[in-house]
Amino acid sequence: MRSKAIKNLSMAYAVVDIETNGAAPGAGTVTELAVCITDGQRMLGRSEWLIRPDAAISPFVQRLTGIRPEDVEDAPSFRELAPEIAARLEGHVFVAHNAAFDHTYLQREFEACGEGYKGLWKEGRLCTVQLARKVWPGQASYSLGNICAALGIAVEHRHRAGGDAEAALNLLHRATELKGATFLESMVKRRAVLLPAGIQADELPEHPGVYYFLDAKGRAIYIGKAINLRKRIVSHFSRNGKGGEWLQRVAEIRTEPAGNELAALLLEYLAILKHKPEYNVQGRFPLQLYHLFIYSNRAGQPKLAIARGKKPEQVLQTFRSRDAARDAYLKLLETHAICPVFNHQSRQRCANPDCYCKETAETRDALHADRMAVLVQTATLRDVGRFWVSGTGRTPGEKSVLLMEDEQPLAFGFAPEDADPTAEEIPDYLQSLPDAANLRALVEPFLIHKKTSNLSSS
Repeated sequence: MRSKAIKNLSMAYAVVDIETNGAAPGAGTVTELAVCITDGQRMLGRSEWLIRPDAAISPFVQRLTGIRPEDVEDAPSFRELAPEIAARLEGHVFVAHNAAFDHTYLQREFEACGEGYKGLWKEGRLCTVQLARKVWPGQASYSLGNICAALGIAVEHRHRAGGDAEAALNLLHRATELKGATFLESMVKRRAVLLPAGIQADELPEHPGVYYFLDAKGRAIYIGKAINLRKRIVSHFSRNGKGGEWLQRVAEIRTEPAGNELAALLLEYLAILKHKPEYNVQGRFPLQLYHLFIYSNRAGQPKLAIARGKKPEQVLQTFRSRDAARDAYLKLLETHAICPVFNHQSRQRCANPDCYCKETAETRDALHADRMAVLVQTATLRDVGRFWVSGTGRTPGEKSVLLMEDEQPLAFGFAPEDADPTAEEIPDYLQSLPDAANLRALVEPFLIHKKTSNLSSS
């Protein structure tokens, strides 16, 4: 198998890892970047940059990575390095451990640098978390540190871009040795599509919004929402799934801007209620959400766990799928260096020989409690009472507004950026929403970590 893998290697991969200042994806958030170029079996080149962010590095990230403000104050900004970084990434499959995370941050950085960087991602993307799950199923954990420890892959300079990129690179090489080049190439996510006549992918917008698939009589047969309309619409016409059926039925595609994901979801919900498209399955909106929450066991030790359905008391985040909740759970454990043995996976064995779980009972309990306390402090729980959630509007000078009362969405719409809803009435620019359990379930995941204004105090 090994000789076959080496002989048939035909693709080039850029294995990437980033460190950030702790802020959400956006311009000026990446503080360190490493790129390792490989053909799947051997490293062909390596680049690494310290990057000056626009905002301060959070204290927690400083402790985790060791990157301090003084380390990056004289470093170039991402905008200054963009041409050099793009030259390393272009023409390569983008690879990272939890690739969606690194890709999102870099995509936002490049978007802020202008239109000239759109072609960077055309070779596709490969996630080594998903790769590891396919190649080594049944592992206790697929975080980078734990899966490498389980496989005997050394990781130097953990939580630094260079060390983590080389660890992911070695994971990729190990998978190639076991499964071969063809398997590795099959894991690359790409889209090969043919759109309905007269529709060009380049003409579809890339902003958040709602899309309508219309038949030859102008009837909406399917309505969906997306953060990136072009990407989502194109995905419907891939060779898998309903691609061929859509080509026969869809005569026209219309789009409606939303400004942000929550607004797109609400517009989609209302449009489906109005048009009742045949391909939108009735009752598809989820009632059973997955909650990431904190609880204390009988000994008073804090635990991180996932629950489905009824919402626990101390919820940190809410998700519409088990996989999303699971990925966030593992990411939180890795970010805060918390041993999974001390959480709801208590029957697992820890593969990290340096983990604090190997300490004495008193020391490990104290370390675990301290790390869990930091995790809880970084989570922002949702307000109660009457409040509103605003987001980016469809045009400059506009914002989206969702009016809430406790668990219930009351009204939604778009308003001038300086408009301020009142607690006493629903303004004319907001549309009343139905009192529906499925609507509450849809909105719930977006209320965690959202900055809100409590209208009862206005």
